[in-house]
Amino acid sequence: MTATATVSRRKIGVTTLLGSLIIILMLVWGTINFIQIQSGMVRTEIPHERYDDVAPWPYNIDWGGSTSDWFDNMDYDNMPLNTTLPDDLLDYLDVTKFIVSPSTPVQLWRENAFDQYTGTGWEKSSAVTTSSALGLISREDAEALGTTIYTIYLNITAGPSVGAIRLPTLFPDALIIEDSFVTGQIINGYFQEDSPSRLLNYDLVIDDIGVVQFSPLLSAPTGEHVLVAYDLTYRNQDVNAIGASSLTGDLAPANIWSTYGPPSIADIDFTQRVIDNITQFENPSSTAFELATTVATYFQTHFQLMTNESQFNERPESGREITDWFLERGGGLPMDFASAYCVFMRYLGVPARYVSGYAVGDDLGNDYRAVKVLHMMFWAEVYIPTSDTDGEWIQIVPLPLPPGSETQIPENTPGDLNIYIWTNVTSGWVLTGEDFTLSALLVSGGAPVAS
Repeated sequence: MTATATVSRRKIGVTTLLGSLIIILMLVWGTINFIQIQSGMVRTEIPHERYDDVAPWPYNIDWGGSTSDWFDNMDYDNMPLNTTLPDDLLDYLDVTKFIVSPSTPVQLWRENAFDQYTGTGWEKSSAVTTSSALGLISREDAEALGTTIYTIYLNITAGPSVGAIRLPTLFPDALIIEDSFVTGQIINGYFQEDSPSRLLNYDLVIDDIGVVQFSPLLSAPTGEHVLVAYDLTYRNQDVNAIGASSLTGDLAPANIWSTYGPPSIADIDFTQRVIDNITQFENPSSTAFELATTVATYFQTHFQLMTNESQFNERPESGREITDWFLERGGGLPMDFASAYCVFMRYLGVPARYVSGYAVGDDLGNDYRAVKVLHMMFWAEVYIPTSDTDGEWIQIVPLPLPPGSETQIPENTPGDLNIYIWTNVTSGWVLTGEDFTLSALLVSGGAPVAS
């Protein structure tokens, strides 16, 4: 054997040894990381909790997680209404959920919806699926609609346990613009896009009730907060045209009728108080739109919005049907108004579903608007069968508008000038000579006219 061959073999032996060590180290490193990920040890913070350190916007912003649920057992599938609210809820009211630009026109930001009423809250039934991918709209088509294009900014925690995030969207369709998802930072009070983007990949799915979920893969260390932005718009509804061509609610398609109409509450044991309050509006000749707007006005003018600390801590006793509690109490929180209103609609034969999201927000200047926990809102979507189409869902906000809010009524809610007249007669008729009460209300731009 020559000296040259010996040296060559030594070099091969050293290379083989180093390669084996590298492979062993990689296996050990991979095993440790796999164990940490599976055991949850990888996160430094619980996902979607209040954030501690966020880069400033035009002002210092106390962000909330993008799917924070401010009730212990409220989530994508459940909205219980007989649960005591968190003791520290007031501490979180100024926490920012997301930022919107431009700041006007103001909107209702839709985040979740429910189809099944249990008597003590709302749930997503097993019939609701999230199997379909969300179809995105091109920027060209979005601009052709002629409506405002908004940018939403969300602060998202990076990490393998982030999961799906419910995105704020606009009614009546989730029109998110394709290729608009970017990451960025705030520089001198304005959003500056990252290049390259730290959003490596994402999935968007939509369920049968129009709730959009976003699952991102971010290029960032676990626990780091990444600012993600996306663009969206909306389609204008001609609510007056829908009202003019409205039919009775029982003409809704069979699947909508069974899921959102009277059959869906057939098993709920309503008290006589609830039945009497609802049946005063029974009128076989009333269209779905007439019933929806008349009952909304009744709620806006006959019940009190109870939002001070002593009032919102009052919740119904366990097992009590929420509508009866609401009527006996004479009001409640926005979530109680929306729930009772949906029950009224379903009982009267008008399909309705319960929706949660956020309203308006605080103007930050620089054409930004901060939407916070305190802007959490609940409303109804009512299905109106029409003579010229298959029908459409419309938004109804069945609660009193706070003083000074007339100029901040979100778009796509019934407006213009309407007069509503109703009686206290539950049978639909009285004998000649008998006394009865006739009530009327004039509404302009969605707000009652006081004088």
